[in-house]
Amino acid sequence: MIEVGSDRIEAYRNLLLGREVDLLIDAVLRGNANARLWVSPQGTGASAALLWDPCNNVLYLGGNLSTSDRLAGLEVALDTIQTDCAQRGRRWLRGRGITEHARKALKSALGGIQPNTMRRRLYAYRQESLDLVRYPAPNGVEILPINRQLMEGRRPGNADAIIVEITKMWPSLDTYYRRGIGFAALAGDAAVCWCTAEYMGGSQCGIGIETVEDMQGRGVGTAVAARFVAECLERAVMPHWDCSLANPASMHLAEKLGFEAEGEAEFLAWSIPE
Repeated sequence: MIEVGSDRIEAYRNLLLGREVDLLIDAVLRGNANARLWVSPQGTGASAALLWDPCNNVLYLGGNLSTSDRLAGLEVALDTIQTDCAQRGRRWLRGRGITEHARKALKSALGGIQPNTMRRRLYAYRQESLDLVRYPAPNGVEILPINRQLMEGRRPGNADAIIVEITKMWPSLDTYYRRGIGFAALAGDAAVCWCTAEYMGGSQCGIGIETVEDMQGRGVGTAVAARFVAECLERAVMPHWDCSLANPASMHLAEKLGFEAEGEAEFLAWSIPE
């Protein structure tokens, strides 16, 4: 496999099927996310493609890697990804084989490290409206847009954590300020929950949400996520919610807000040794 520019993703999209990878590709093509792409050339096209999302540290492999040369090329690409993970201090990696053949190749290619399996569910919000009155903020909590004015002017407590989340998923803070969507719940001078757009495409996006531990279970996350969804609908953007089946609280919140399950996928999960 050889690495090519991520601006060429569209040419290999037929090898990288799935709603979650579709969100990533759309965001990359609009300059709202980063990714790296390796392909196995065959004639005028490609027989296989490996797409790595360094934001959430997930890789997707599609196509046919039927020869030892192609498998060797996959191992070289994965070695590059492992090295990057080590340099960033990341000790985990997720991946999905788009086809059963790709899944088997992926499972055996990461330097002999045996992966665990995990299932994730993707939801989409397909309703035309959301009644914010049903999801009020708790007493003493205000919900504000995450914009330059909040982050550089008021700069609440936990602003650094919000910036880390945004810059992990977006090419830059400035790109997020110009194109992104986000809301934070403030209690006093500190942000206690924040919800930001991920994988922002032309008419769809993903969701990243976090609530500080001592404010969980109080309806703060529900209120912030509701404001986020309402803003998406105002902008004609369909939000998507992705979570592990091992996280029932996240699934419950998505379903409470009216998200509908689009499907599930099995991912491999590796723990990368130091």
